[in-house]
Amino acid sequence: MTMSASLRIIYILSIVIAFIGPSLAQNASTLRLLQVLFRHGDRNPLTAYPEDPYGSYWTQQGLGELTSLGKQQHYELGQYLRTRYEGFLQVDYNPDYVYVRSTDVDRTLMSALTDLAGLYPPTSDQLWDENLDWQPIPVHTVPTTADLVLDSDSLCPRYYLQHVETLASTAVLEFMLENEALIQLLENYLGARAEDLDQVWHMFDVINIERMKNFSLPDWVEEQWEQLEAINVMYFYELFPNHITQRLRGGPLVKEWIQNMNNTIADADTTQFFVYSAHDSTIVSVQQALQVYTNNTPPYASAMMVELHQIDGEYQVQILYRNDTLVDPYVLTLPGCTALCPLDSFVELTKDVLPGNILEECRLDSASYLRQLGLA
Repeated sequence: MTMSASLRIIYILSIVIAFIGPSLAQNASTLRLLQVLFRHGDRNPLTAYPEDPYGSYWTQQGLGELTSLGKQQHYELGQYLRTRYEGFLQVDYNPDYVYVRSTDVDRTLMSALTDLAGLYPPTSDQLWDENLDWQPIPVHTVPTTADLVLDSDSLCPRYYLQHVETLASTAVLEFMLENEALIQLLENYLGARAEDLDQVWHMFDVINIERMKNFSLPDWVEEQWEQLEAINVMYFYELFPNHITQRLRGGPLVKEWIQNMNNTIADADTTQFFVYSAHDSTIVSVQQALQVYTNNTPPYASAMMVELHQIDGEYQVQILYRNDTLVDPYVLTLPGCTALCPLDSFVELTKDVLPGNILEECRLDSASYLRQLGLA
């Protein structure tokens, strides 16, 4: 190899390292604020069906509840975050430094608690039982109907109207028609009728969980698995298919992230670590709002890490996404920006998806409300 060729290779490598380095290497000296949004861990199905051969098992275990595997997944995630952000995260739990919020659902509350057990094992000063390597850390929540920041089931009439219209859209109805035979198989196997795509997805959810746990299932499940997975893709697409739904569901959390960044810039002694425990739909709504969603459903215990860095006096935002425990998280780059996105650019690129007064934007005028009820 000639000297010039060697220099070219070194030059190319330097460019590659400069590009991926900030996204993968930890630089606690420039990190000013860390905000983490994660999905809960492994859970039981949300719905029981009369003909499901495993229905009584799920009912006994608790529908929608976090499993032992789900607890392990989040304890591991907490340890991962502790290791990844060593040098930035304080070793001792400090209520002035960290704030944790969860949706008001058992599986997300339990996920947050087990995640924190991995993140903040008690130090010598905080150890209150020598036989228990755990300390209680508060997790804040609000009722589901009022949680317009994290919970896609919260009360937002304007979103509901959009959702009803999406379920009746040509794209969704054509999808239902194209998969009519498969839907019939699901209905026959589980012993229930599906009136719309939402109900079809809940049937898929049961089959998906039973398949992941290696339960015995009919041959057609494996034979038509690609079509079954298409139900999952279409379902999450129709949840937030347009600017209005993305603004109503993903926008509030993005807005809160930006406000937290501004607070940190104004006061370096304010909270520097925010944790949000939520759902796959929460992550999808945010990724849709940021235009970085790739039609891949967030797996259990997947996490978005939103970092605010100060580099040479400039504040920059980097978003990492961990959806596989075997590989490093990858960067989510907003269209029109770079992996390390200047904060001013980040704010400009997201301004159209940030709601003003979310309560007002969720309201419907009387004509729209009657239309939602099918009376106009």
